[in-house]
Amino acid sequence: MNKSSKLYRVPFGVVGVIAPWNYPLGIPMHEIVPALLAGNTVVFKTAVETQMVGRKIEDIFAAAELPENVFTHVNISGSMVSQIMLDPAQHVDKLFFTGSVPVGKTLMAKAAESLTPVSLELGGNDAMLVCEDANLERAANGAVWAGLQNSGQSCGGVERIYVHQAVYEPFMQKLKERVEVLRQAPDSDYNIDVGAICTTKQVQTVKHQVEDALSKGATLYAQA
Repeated sequence: MNKSSKLYRVPFGVVGVIAPWNYPLGIPMHEIVPALLAGNTVVFKTAVETQMVGRKIEDIFAAAELPENVFTHVNISGSMVSQIMLDPAQHVDKLFFTGSVPVGKTLMAKAAESLTPVSLELGGNDAMLVCEDANLERAANGAVWAGLQNSGQSCGGVERIYVHQAVYEPFMQKLKERVEVLRQAPDSDYNIDVGAICTTKQVQTVKHQVEDALSKGATLYAQA
């Protein structure tokens, strides 16, 4: 047909990156670096709980000697984010956000006013399956690690476990044995298995989840 088409890949322009507090280095770097490599400039906001990490990221890009204003670290409150990054008169051209569902909804609604594209990672309710023929040693080890990595403060962590009834009791016994020997402390020592909860608010969230589950008939099998 003697026809051809061309696909041009062009930068968005200004990319906004709003980082979470639970993985304040890894997650934003996975978004900042590709955005810069693709030819964009970046406006980065770290979580208020992890300002020191945000400054370290700022130092990293300062050492890279990027042109002026290619990477900008802003120190603003969460309530100001939508006003600044998504202002209809002067908004970013693309927004990455990792955080809670309520905040994600707010940002998406604000972005819709200017048709600004957004990428939202709002956590999950991730499940693990333990089948009848599963290796229960490995399954129990995997469940403990997946549920308690980063002190349980992980958007990709296991939050539900579905176990085949034929192996339910032995699996729960193995899980209990592992949880009861976990070493917990607010420390970064390598002898510690489970560290601290990041914020007082998050402590209350976890307590509420446990109390709510118990009030609805859940059984407390073990605690560290």
